[in-house]
Amino acid sequence: MDTVSLEPEEVEASKERPAEEATRRWCCHWLRELYAAFGNFIPFAILTYGVNQSITFAIGGFALRFYMKDVLGLDGATMGRLTTAAGLPWNMKPFMGLLSDGVAFCGYHRRSYIVLAAAVGFASYVLLGTLALPAAALVVVMIAMNLSVSTTDVIVDGKGAELSRQVPHHASDLQSLFWGVGALFSLVSSSLKGSLIEWFSPQTVLLSLTACSASLLLPALWGWLPEERIPHARCVVKLDQFRKHPSVSMIAVLLTLVSTCLSSVQVLVPNKQARAAVTVLCAAAVATQSYRALKQITPYLGRTALFIFLRQSLQVGLGETMFVWLTKYPEGPQLSPSKLGFVDCFGALGLLIGVCIYNKYMTSWSFRRIFLTAQLSVFFAQLLEIVLVMRWNLLIGIPDFLFLVGDDTFGLLVSRFFFIPMCVLAAKVCPPNLEATLFATSLSLSNFGGAVSGFLGVTMCEVWGLVGDNFDNLPYASLTKACTALLPVPLIFALTPTFTPNDPVPEEVQTGESQEPASERSETSQAAPRGSRAWPSVA
Repeated sequence: MDTVSLEPEEVEASKERPAEEATRRWCCHWLRELYAAFGNFIPFAILTYGVNQSITFAIGGFALRFYMKDVLGLDGATMGRLTTAAGLPWNMKPFMGLLSDGVAFCGYHRRSYIVLAAAVGFASYVLLGTLALPAAALVVVMIAMNLSVSTTDVIVDGKGAELSRQVPHHASDLQSLFWGVGALFSLVSSSLKGSLIEWFSPQTVLLSLTACSASLLLPALWGWLPEERIPHARCVVKLDQFRKHPSVSMIAVLLTLVSTCLSSVQVLVPNKQARAAVTVLCAAAVATQSYRALKQITPYLGRTALFIFLRQSLQVGLGETMFVWLTKYPEGPQLSPSKLGFVDCFGALGLLIGVCIYNKYMTSWSFRRIFLTAQLSVFFAQLLEIVLVMRWNLLIGIPDFLFLVGDDTFGLLVSRFFFIPMCVLAAKVCPPNLEATLFATSLSLSNFGGAVSGFLGVTMCEVWGLVGDNFDNLPYASLTKACTALLPVPLIFALTPTFTPNDPVPEEVQTGESQEPASERSETSQAAPRGSRAWPSVA
């Protein structure tokens, strides 16, 4: 019998094939397991986090940056103020949660809001892609665009929080799926966005994003989000549950009003001292009132919400100022859109790696250990930015592009070490019957904290004189930014729990609004309430 000898390369390839097939089988089995546990929520969540969010943020945000810098001629500080102000809808998520939970629009508590939000997003991209908008009108359209994405996000987030409580051993898997899908789609989008900006105009790229809104609009119209229509009703208002929890409603209204006020001040008031004072006062009011209200529901919820908000508020950043320095400053890297997009592509890869590392190794750690490790890693990542700004990387022979690739990849990788467990913790501490609103409240406090840090970062840039084409004090601003990464460390020991993401939330003495008669609790837990709670595929 003839024998066939294999080359060394063929032998190595034959060894790798079983490993690749095993990995594919594991991924397919994991997805099948999640689908068996959560039903059609899985593909709809993939469309939400993958297409409607990741592609929109990666390509749409990139195109808007170049539109403001090149077409409108804005500096980094002004771009930062407008962009952060346009993020207003993300701070209104609790209010949208109240609407979806308590007001049936066109006979639906979930589907109608997704259809309306997707239609608003579609119209926003059409306006951005066909009209030359001035700065003031641009902010309004960006707010509408963010409103479209945040509304769908709050509904899917709420459903995820509800399912995490029903199947607690899959809570981390569910969040890993959300962020893993987001990282994969961000990776693809980031690899294309730079070339798209160079091949087409920013407006043409924005017009093409109408497909992202259509990816949710059509499935929602086709009934991909199962929900029984309320018979013989177009608009039904039922707020009985929210009268039991007036503090939650108060926080939702407070966040909406304070965010609207803060965004308006940042856009309309030119004095930087006045803007900074209003920002600090708004942050103090939200932190105090939200903690007082949420601790009455459960102590864990109050501490978690306070930690999420304060940690985000203290992460002061340079925002669009660094973007202008990277692309426009003569003594900076002067990256082209394609190179900058390629850097972001590796950043998306860092997100994916971070998701995998967390899901593989860190789910058995306590929340306190995870957050401390993540925060110290963030501080180290901030120090790398100083090396780039001082141009020390060139002295040791590392080109700007390669250094940026490593810096961005590592920075976004360690960010997942914090954000995924934060989402898991926020989902776990939400009590039943108001999952959508309370989970949205927790994450909206994170979003509002990000807005506070963004506005404080703009003020820091103005204090250091980083306006127009002046970047002389950028190293000092970068050092200040790095030092702020250490401020949340004491909060980790004071406010975060010691149990792990896979553990159930320990029992605590419930006070205030969280107390309900046992008969009422059993009745509400067994019933399938309106809207997104009616999922026949979930046991």
